[in-house]
Amino acid sequence: MVSFDFSGKVEVKVIVNKGDIHKLDIRPLSKKISSTIKENTISFTLTNPVNLSVEINNDIFHNLHLFANPIEKNIPNINDSNVIYFKPGIHQIPNQKLQVPSNKTVYLAGGAVLNGQIALD
Repeated sequence: MVSFDFSGKVEVKVIVNKGDIHKLDIRPLSKKISSTIKENTISFTLTNPVNLSVEINNDIFHNLHLFANPIEKNIPNINDSNVIYFKPGIHQIPNQKLQVPSNKTVYLAGGAVLNGQIALD
């Protein structure tokens, strides 16, 4: 899974490390995303925010979920007691599981990498 924010135009490159690319679908097909394949690299350009599924060789279970978001405007306050805020950097969740209580917001800032599980009840 990949998520990023952008405005204007962005070129996306996906490097496939698991075999050759024989077939490529970028879903939803209705978006008609034009792409190129060179060796093991898929390239395409986005001009608008969109959620996509990049499917290689008809493998719908090991696809890449790509969330291309608009630039964020309403960032939660890092000091708000109802926000669990992860700033940019690598974060390891203690005991591999973060239990999130009701009425809390989990926020990953751009550049934040979270290792572990988030449990929502």
